[in-house]
Amino acid sequence: MSKIDNLLTWAKSNGAKISPNIEFKELSPGNYGAISTLHENAIIEVPSALIFTCKEAEKLFGTQATNNSISINSPPVLLKLYLAYARVHETFFDPYIQSLPDLETIDPPTVWDSQDKQLIKGTNLGSSLRDILGTIVDEWWEAINVLPETVQKPEEHYINMKFYYEFKFHTDDELYEVVQNTKKENWTAFGNYLWANLIFKSRAFPASLLVNTKGLKTGKEEPELEVELEVESESESRLETKLDPDLESLSLDNLVPDPSALPILLPIVDLLNHQPNAKVKWTGFDVKESAKNGAEGEDNIGFKFETEEPVSKGSQVFNNYGLKGNEELLSAYGFTIENNELDVVALKIQIPDVVIDMVEKSGIKLPKIEDYTNSISAQKDMAKDGVLFFISASHIPNSLIQLFQILIRNPLEGGSITSRMKLAGLNALRDALARKKELIKLDVPEDTTRRKYIKNYVVGQNHVLSSAIKEIKRREKDLLLEFKSLLITLKKIFKEDEKFQKSLLYLGLDNDRIMLLWIMRVNNTQSPEWIASLFTKLRQKSDITAQDVLNFTPIHDEIMPRLVLLAPEIYGEGDWSVGDFATAAKLLDMISFSRGKEKECIVVKQDYNL
Repeated sequence: MSKIDNLLTWAKSNGAKISPNIEFKELSPGNYGAISTLHENAIIEVPSALIFTCKEAEKLFGTQATNNSISINSPPVLLKLYLAYARVHETFFDPYIQSLPDLETIDPPTVWDSQDKQLIKGTNLGSSLRDILGTIVDEWWEAINVLPETVQKPEEHYINMKFYYEFKFHTDDELYEVVQNTKKENWTAFGNYLWANLIFKSRAFPASLLVNTKGLKTGKEEPELEVELEVESESESRLETKLDPDLESLSLDNLVPDPSALPILLPIVDLLNHQPNAKVKWTGFDVKESAKNGAEGEDNIGFKFETEEPVSKGSQVFNNYGLKGNEELLSAYGFTIENNELDVVALKIQIPDVVIDMVEKSGIKLPKIEDYTNSISAQKDMAKDGVLFFISASHIPNSLIQLFQILIRNPLEGGSITSRMKLAGLNALRDALARKKELIKLDVPEDTTRRKYIKNYVVGQNHVLSSAIKEIKRREKDLLLEFKSLLITLKKIFKEDEKFQKSLLYLGLDNDRIMLLWIMRVNNTQSPEWIASLFTKLRQKSDITAQDVLNFTPIHDEIMPRLVLLAPEIYGEGDWSVGDFATAAKLLDMISFSRGKEKECIVVKQDYNL
């Protein structure tokens, strides 16, 4: 507690105000928090002098570097490097910086060994760790290359720079060793920049809060607060809170980031632990408000934290960083919550340009990056880079379902979403989620605290996907009932054409081949007429390619001679050529969809344009 005591003494002596009922304690090894000693509201005020901002980086890089060299993808890169520098050089913020947790205490997945990384391999977080680290490496490289020559570097500085070129060749265990063996005195080493990045990721607030004198409330019943569902972990966690319209807005079109969107660190406030349903208020206070509180000095702009209701005596005082699922908690803070109701699964869908045009014409609103975040780091064209959707155990975005329905549109369909597209789209989405679910490893040993957190995470991801699949099945069931009269199944075919069914009894053909034979039988019998008409038009408009002949000749030669012998009255007359097999396959693909795990082929009667 000595470091925390030093922090509190330093903060109070420099104008911080902490309500008397707040007592800071070590709740568990390395985990500090605040306990209320009285049944009262908890209030913390941090004046601007104690707020760690990008201006601090000017002390190391100079004004010109901080104005011109900040990456558009991650604005605080220079401030992060300065934090690593200040960790081993005495500065005004020394009591605060020395109180910050080390990498081992934070323990995010980016610093794990290969064994524990394998436990999350099938998840979004597990599959993106290398890319996340690559982004941080690029930031670090950018920052150390604008260090002024006048700044004294550690002895290993130029050796440190080799890591930029070696990174992509390192195994997970080699990366683990590099980070673990980094000494904080070697402040330009990547491991120290990674530490600083994680400090900002887990503790940063947006500077715009300092100009918000109305207050930003957090709590389940506050609709104006939305929180980014993080996928790309290079952005700062608390910077990702989407603020209400009364706050200064952040333009994603500006090349230079708005200073109010840059991250800040708030000593004392960031000691408070997170609880998703805590009702708190974040407010920037100005000179006049400070004067009422007895504050003195010319610069009285600062930050005020306040609970919305009294905290019971002996209870912990919590902050609320927003609606965070376990993926974000694990990535930024190194912990998870069992049965986290806020868990989400991200789906990144690559959409061809031609499909984007169809989507827009269909009136489907695809999510944009600003729907999820105000973070400067996320300035990409989502349509080109992939569109992000987030599903939870209780919600599947309608736009995601509609997108899948558009993606499976074929040349015979145009205009609005058809009955077949609705059913096929649901099944395509269901298959995608099922494949994603199969990648998740649930057999996680719970022999360490870290692995218990991993277990919470993977179980939560599995639950979200299972719930989404269940919901899709429910919607599919409703559609099957609604479109019952339009659907032609193999069961219905056999019921209406017993002669055809009996002709196949002893061949043991799979259902796909039976459906091909039925399409050709329809062409020969001209019933149902709408399928026969489509078959004729498709045969006339499409050429039979050499590849078609190569694909269907073995099938034709395997089954047709036997069928002619068994049922000559059906297969001994009419058209049953290799070309007819190819045409039947093309037509069947365009007028049907495959349902469920068994891939049951179901034909859908509707208007087809050919």
